[in-house]
Amino acid sequence: MNIYLEREARLIIVFASIEAHARETLGLLLGYRTAKEAIVKLAIPYQTSKRKFSEVEPPRKESQLVKTLPDLPTAHMDILGGFHSHPSWGEKWYEPVPTESDKEWIIKNKGIEVIVALKKAKKYVEPGVRQSGEVSGSVGPYYYKIAGYYEDDGEVKKATLTTAFDY
Repeated sequence: MNIYLEREARLIIVFASIEAHARETLGLLLGYRTAKEAIVKLAIPYQTSKRKFSEVEPPRKESQLVKTLPDLPTAHMDILGGFHSHPSWGEKWYEPVPTESDKEWIIKNKGIEVIVALKKAKKYVEPGVRQSGEVSGSVGPYYYKIAGYYEDDGEVKKATLTTAFDY
């Protein structure tokens, strides 16, 4: 599967991860999906998530928030899945690879999941799409790496990410 992250969605995901930095962030992905690709038009971070160092819980009002989506200008889009971050701890780097609980969520919801790993940058890395199918780069003092995953016949598989870099 190919997942195309619109520029705005990618920037929101990265900014939400920077804002939460040492703790995980969580949000919804909206857009369009076919059997072979997804186009993520918008990412909506949950500002009231219960954030911890190694996990994040959605807000208790999540179901109420999702019910308001039809009233927003995004009504023509589908909820594709979610995103969350794997922040670094000091020198410890956590790759954007799903944990067992991440995999359970992806399989249960049959959605896509975008995971962003974030750490302080040691040097500037030109943002871009990598041969690994991930998106990475530097923004300000941070380095990020984004990977996407999806459910296919009860298994979690890695998607190929693409995005525009016109910022």
